[in-house]
Amino acid sequence: MRIGLIAPPWIPVPPPGYGGTEEVIDNLARGLTALGHDVLLFTVGESTCPVPRQWLYASPVEPMGDHFRESAHVLAAYQALAGEVDIIHDHTDLGPVLAARRGIARPPVVTTIHGQVAGNRRRLAEAARHATVVAISRAHARSFGPIPVAAVIHHGIDLDVHKPGPGTGGYLLFVGRMSPDKGAHRAVRVAPAGRLAAGHRGEDRRSCRARLLREAGPAAARAR
Repeated sequence: MRIGLIAPPWIPVPPPGYGGTEEVIDNLARGLTALGHDVLLFTVGESTCPVPRQWLYASPVEPMGDHFRESAHVLAAYQALAGEVDIIHDHTDLGPVLAARRGIARPPVVTTIHGQVAGNRRRLAEAARHATVVAISRAHARSFGPIPVAAVIHHGIDLDVHKPGPGTGGYLLFVGRMSPDKGAHRAVRVAPAGRLAAGHRGEDRRSCRARLLREAGPAAARAR
């Protein structure tokens, strides 16, 4: 099968540092290729994912959230993939909306929503009229309310790269962005004797610890 993947324009695939969505897209592109599919990835020019790639912007778009440049990116993606692939897996919620509004001919579209639903319901509802919507957890799916969600597909990781240890370290490892919705403060509370190793991204160690102390209280004092 010929599969087109559309990545957001903010971070290369794979990400050089922070970039959870881009890490998922990279794993997906590699995995689908290993299964014998023909993958075409629309991303930014600095991406190094080892599949055929196309792009509009050579470098990641700044500032993140620039809707004008994001719109140009997703429209270019649909125009590039039309007629070239059998299905599009879009990792934006804007792409299906703009492609439909512009009347761009396209194959069936699946869109995985990676972000929060709150404050974005109107656009997601329109996207759901033109694409099959996938959520990334059951809690995420519940937040869609009446917007139809076809499936819940959890983000996977490459177990050849991320190998579990024997479990004798005596601590819980949290890897993620220091944001309240990521639940680091909850990880602190369930860690054995409050022992949490925070492998954080996007925030320096001192501010990370200060945030944990604010959100988890005294239990965070033993986090490292």
